[in-house]
Order: sequence, then C-alpha cells, then structure tokens
Amino acid sequence: MSKNWLIIGAATVVIIGGYWLLRGSYQTQTPPPTPTPTPIEETNPPFGGETSQVPNEFNVTISTDGKFNPAELAVKQGDKVTWTNNDTKEHRVASVPHPIHTALPGFDSITNLGAGETYSFTFAKKGTWGYHDHLNPDTTGTVIVE
Repeated sequence: MSKNWLIIGAATVVIIGGYWLLRGSYQTQTPPPTPTPTPIEETNPPFGGETSQVPNEFNVTISTDGKFNPAELAVKQGDKVTWTNNDTKEHRVASVPHPIHTALPGFDSITNLGAGETYSFTFAKKGTWGYHDHLNPDTTGTVIVE
C-alpha cells in the first residue's frame, strides 16, 4: 500500500508542478498595438519607379493660313491636346493616313471645326502620331507621346 501512496504523491507533485510551470501560458495576453503606417511621399517613388503625374493640357491652333501651330508637339502619356480653329475656313483634325485615319483609332474630330471651334484628344498610348487636316490633307502635324 505504501507503493500506491508513493505513486499518488509523485503524480500530485507532477500535476502541481505542471500547473505552476504552465499557468503563465494560459493567461490572456493583450496583443501589441498595431503600428500606424507612415505614408510614402510621392516625390520619393518606391523601388525606383515613376511618380504619378497629373496630366497636362496643350493647345494647337489652326492659323488663318490653315497651318497647325505648333506643327510638332511633345507630350507625356495621358496628356490632352486641344486644337482651336482660328481660321475662317473649316478644318478637320484626324490621324494619318488620309482618308482612313487608322494610325491611332479615335484620334479624329469626326466633324469639321468652324471658326473658333475646338477638338480635344487625350493621348493614352506612347508613340509618334502623325495627323492632318482631312479637308486639306497636305496640312500635317505630329504629336510625340513619351
């Protein structure tokens, strides 16, 4: 019978000792506070990338002699160009080639611009885009989109 008491005593010591050792792991712990993210400045692009750019607007006039001014224009992708007819005659801005205007689909005023009227196009695709006056195909211009 003393052997049974010895086993019961040893089991009690193991149980109480285990309780004391493990009691801290059962306590509820408060998680550490979530850190507030620090915003990245737009002037310092991550990983060497480009910063987001606000699109610019450019103007081309159709002068009284029917020419585009400037005839060549360099813009960035996403920039908008507006053509204003300062001539007394009608003009139609359209991409090359004449008469099908397929070099840059959508780049076509479709209608003739009367005196003082405007046409705007936003260049979403990089490239060098030739255009002309559909009513006077020898009058040409170029927009270079970087």
